[in-house]
Amino acid sequence: MSSTINPLTFIESIIPTKVSHIKSIDSMVYYPKNSLIYVIGIFYLISVASNLHKKNRIETKKCIAIIMDILGFTIDVTLWDEHCEIEGK
Repeated sequence: MSSTINPLTFIESIIPTKVSHIKSIDSMVYYPKNSLIYVIGIFYLISVASNLHKKNRIETKKCIAIIMDILGFTIDVTLWDEHCEIEGK
């Protein structure tokens, strides 16, 4: 197998114009909890959804998505219930 990696040359055209402070993932540690931060990255890995039971015994689904930014930093994002079954995952 072989792979080809091409840099995104059109990145400026996909950045929302109303967002003025896009940050890298590594800078998130400097912001207070529950801050709204815009990060551009790619889905590096999405785990298989697993079923689990909450404390109230209701069954739910959970999966983990790993997002990577242009500098190679990653963050885990937990997806719940119907978000685990997004088409094209």
